[in-house]
Amino acid sequence: MARLAALECLACQAALLGLTIPLALYQLLGAGNQTRAGQATFAGLSQALPAALEAAGVTPGTPLITDRPIWLSSSLGRPGLALPDEPATDILGLARRFGAQAIVVVEPGSDARSSGPAWAGDACFRPIALGVGASQAAGFVISEACR
Repeated sequence: MARLAALECLACQAALLGLTIPLALYQLLGAGNQTRAGQATFAGLSQALPAALEAAGVTPGTPLITDRPIWLSSSLGRPGLALPDEPATDILGLARRFGAQAIVVVEPGSDARSSGPAWAGDACFRPIALGVGASQAAGFVISEACR
């Protein structure tokens, strides 16, 4: 009887491994694809964004408010601030406190912060063209009157 229970336990473990290994491989492949897509997005942004910001009058080296602060900061070599899920007045307060002059939304519509219905239509946020290579990113300059 003990031998039969041991065989059943081995069969259960083999079945569990048979499910776990393919799922783990699937997750690793998905993460790899997602990482490559992210790298391509930020490579394009690092090429297009500096010229677009300069053309819009944004002072080089000033922080950018963004939905992807770590990646964008690393790609551009300038400070990044996390775009809060707050109304326009709070975003403007953040910009004033740290000297930010622009907002870059890397993935529009990916979450409540980046869809922007609460602040994108505000007169303080002027949309700018980010240029070729910026994927679907959206840029906004904070007007001087609101800084």
